[in-house]
Amino acid sequence: MSKNKWFAILTAACVFLVLESLSYGGLVFLSHFKGVQYNNILRSKKLTETHQSIVRRLIDGEMSYSSFDPDLGWAIKPGVTSREFLYHLPC
Repeated sequence: MSKNKWFAILTAACVFLVLESLSYGGLVFLSHFKGVQYNNILRSKKLTETHQSIVRRLIDGEMSYSSFDPDLGWAIKPGVTSREFLYHLPC
């Protein structure tokens, strides 16, 4: 292989390692200073109780704020306010 190809491979590997290190550092920061825990769903193969309740509410239609729209396929329902008051659509 030429020097240019080796340089490109080495550069890509270094960029990958830097990005992974920054991501890991961000997870450590969130864990220690913000109390946010990262749970790898692929490893545990089980949703937390919080996520299970959210999915149940979505399936039961309790969290639905959208409705069918012939042009878009969906639209926000009129008069909807989120529980956390993050959005409000007047009637």
